Amino acid sequence: DWQEEELTSTDGVEVEEGIQYRFREKEYTTSTETSIIGWTQYDSKEEPYWEDWSRWSTSEVTASDSRQVETSKQYRYRDKEFTTSSSSSLSGWTKYDTKTDQHWGDWSAWIGQATPSATRQVQTRWYIIGTYSYINSAGEQTDSGYLVEPHYEYSETDPPYQYQNQTINYPDGSKYQQVEIHHYSQRYRDLVTTYTYYYYRWGSWASWSSNSATKTNNRDVQSQTVYRYRDQKNHTMNYYWQWGSWSEWSLAEKIPSEETEVETRTVFRSRKGEKVPIYCYYDWSEWSGWSFDKTTETDNREVEERTVYRFKDQA
Repeated sequence: DWQEEELTSTDGVEVEEGIQYRFREKEYTTSTETSIIGWTQYDSKEEPYWEDWSRWSTSEVTASDSRQVETSKQYRYRDKEFTTSSSSSLSGWTKYDTKTDQHWGDWSAWIGQATPSATRQVQTRWYIIGTYSYINSAGEQTDSGYLVEPHYEYSETDPPYQYQNQTINYPDGSKYQQVEIHHYSQRYRDLVTTYTYYYYRWGSWASWSSNSATKTNNRDVQSQTVYRYRDQKNHTMNYYWQWGSWSEWSLAEKIPSEETEVETRTVFRSRKGEKVPIYCYYDWSEWSGWSFDKTTETDNREVEERTVYRFKDQA
């Protein structure tokens, strides 16, 4: 690794020297403050600026060179609320429909007599019982029983008698009696008419909103135009600069300028060396072709000679 401490080359240690650079650049900002800690002011100007937007208002505002105006449409709505009641009027509600329902009520208790009508049903039941008895001459009952067990029969008219009421007198003064009794009672139920009344009323208004709303039979809608504005003012804008943070050290060269400050430092690094034997070898290449040109032998060239002949015959 590179270090600032100077190193010296020795036997077996190689030292490399280099230059590292780091830099920082100017940062800029503006402010209406007359001073900012750590920053240097280099200019000041009177500049126009827009104030914040006002709140939305229904009061109309006129635009000018020094006033910007925005308009917007706002909506609010209220929905119908519905209810039903058996009461023919409800305070604060509007009746828009009435429905009737008719049904027969519960039967009354059995009573002596009831009169039917279009709105009253009457049911009649007959209590029927038939008895007999023997009475001796002393007037004592010696036997008795049912000719017809006691029971009820439902009929609008008196059911037929099964036995006749009669008394048979005997010569010894005793007698036989039989009696069939039909007694009726009635009950009734009346036609009940119930009324259901349907009402509506307008609910509370929702808050004003820029979301559009559509009027329907069950929704009431209001709209309004609202305005907001902002005025243009002048203020003194001060311009500042400061040096930013230093970069990391690097061997890459950096040129200073008015916007860039540069620092350098000399650094060193070392590495140890070791003697390594190196063995050198050689080998002869392939022989060249034979030539009549004489070649001189050297340390790096071996030369061979040969005697050659040629002939021609007499034709």
